[in-house]
Amino acid sequence: MFTRAWLLTGCAALLVCASPASAEFVSLTAGPVIGTLGVGGEVGLIFPGGFGVRAQGTLLPVSMSFSTTAAPFQAKVNYLSGALLADYYFFPGIFRLTAGARFGNASVRLSSTPGAQTIDGIAFSAGQVGTLTGSLHYNSVQPYLGAGAETALAGLTNLSLGIDVGAMYMGSPTANVAAGNPLIPASYLASQRSQIQSQASRYRFYPVLDVAVKYKF
Repeated sequence: MFTRAWLLTGCAALLVCASPASAEFVSLTAGPVIGTLGVGGEVGLIFPGGFGVRAQGTLLPVSMSFSTTAAPFQAKVNYLSGALLADYYFFPGIFRLTAGARFGNASVRLSSTPGAQTIDGIAFSAGQVGTLTGSLHYNSVQPYLGAGAETALAGLTNLSLGIDVGAMYMGSPTANVAAGNPLIPASYLASQRSQIQSQASRYRFYPVLDVAVKYKF
């Protein structure tokens, strides 16, 4: 809901700016986008003087595996995000610098079946350990900085290709891990949380590479 509200607000603002009263002053673009943040769409405005604004919405489904010293984990996320971006174009309106933010619930679901373990000197069978479940949370607002280029496709004056390269700051992650068996020592779960957070901290800065094909109205 938070992401959807920001995205709708951004699109509404763009549409107001592109109303007939101001259409002679701006260029309106829209089209699909694909990249390291998934697939989605983009709406943008380019103003005289080299300034522009864009609203984006993307969905990124990701599944991956990693391990702590005691357990293999599976991680899954469907990262639905929106973005509000401000552009400054230079070198005859082709290259641009971009600043803005993405808004999304970057929450990762975690699960593990570690098997038999000896924890704090106590032997647990695989069945006694059972399944560990948890989650990993990053900031819901992620600042973004980047650069890009936009140029008309050959022979098609109303179609353009846009490319963005940059990074967004995800923040320091927070992990939660729980066991179905209440006899699993809290120290074991705390160790898993600590190791997961340490590994996830490597991704506080997430690389962004987007490619968009846009129609100019």
